[in-house]
Amino acid sequence: MKTAVTLAITDPVKLVRALQSEALYRHYRVTCGSFGQNVALWKGVKVYNADKLFIGNDVAITEDVWINAQGGVYIGDGVLIGPRTIIVTMNHIFDRLDIPIREQGLEVQPIVIEDDVWIGAGCIILPGVQIGRGSVIGAGAVVTHDIPPYSVATGVPATVQGNRREKSEMANTACGRSGF
Repeated sequence: MKTAVTLAITDPVKLVRALQSEALYRHYRVTCGSFGQNVALWKGVKVYNADKLFIGNDVAITEDVWINAQGGVYIGDGVLIGPRTIIVTMNHIFDRLDIPIREQGLEVQPIVIEDDVWIGAGCIILPGVQIGRGSVIGAGAVVTHDIPPYSVATGVPATVQGNRREKSEMANTACGRSGF
């Protein structure tokens, strides 16, 4: 038995956006390798090789995010991905000068985004990267290598600027809480 969905939206623009998001959700719920509970997909999300995309629970993928999951993309629970982020698991091989780049093939590597990660707007996540649990990737960063858990990373290429765990411990100590 099918159930009807009622949308109480009077603004035509908001209605179109809601319907687009619902269509994306229904499409990727079926085509992804796995698709957790409470996943929000905003308009303009594009996924290539969706069967190799594995999404955890409580994930938000916002407007115009582009994911090529050919090498496998694993997104943990509670992940937030900002608008216009690009996640790509393949790169061109360009070692030889006697062969055009387009004929040298592709290198394909997985990307792992662990639980409770926030990726800011306009980031680029490149092949073979693992972003550790609880990390924050600042807007516009290009992630070319692994990011340790609870890191704050920014820049091009992304470099670790701080550690959220250390900040949390300092805040707890300053407030008289031991954290133990």
